[in-house]
Amino acid sequence: MFDMMSSIMLAQESANNRDEVGRSEYPGGMVDTYSVLDAPSPFETAVEDKRYKDGWMIVEYYGTREEAASGHAKWVAKMSADSPQEYVDDIAADGWNEHFGNNGRCFLRKSGEA
Repeated sequence: MFDMMSSIMLAQESANNRDEVGRSEYPGGMVDTYSVLDAPSPFETAVEDKRYKDGWMIVEYYGTREEAASGHAKWVAKMSADSPQEYVDDIAADGWNEHFGNNGRCFLRKSGEA
C-alpha cells in the first residue's frame, strides 16, 4: 500500500544525501544523474524536457556509480541530438509517482503544444 508520508520523507532524505554523478544542460532541457534512496536501484538518471512533459522523467536506473556515469553520457547524447526521439519512457518506480500515475510513455509534443 502506498504510504504518502513515508514516500515524502524518503524523497526528502534522498535529496539531502544525494551524490551527484552528472548534471548537463542542453538547449531546451537538462539531464541529471545522482544517487537515490527511494528507487529500486542506488542511482538514476532524470531528464527535464518540455518537448515531452512538464516536469522530470526518470529514464534509467543503475547499480553502480560507473554505470550511472556511462548512462548519463548516453542520455545527454540522446536528448541533445539534432533529431529528437519520438518518445521517452518515464520509468519512475517510486510510490509517489506510481500512486499519481506520474510515469509512462511521454511522446514528443507537436510544435506549439504545451
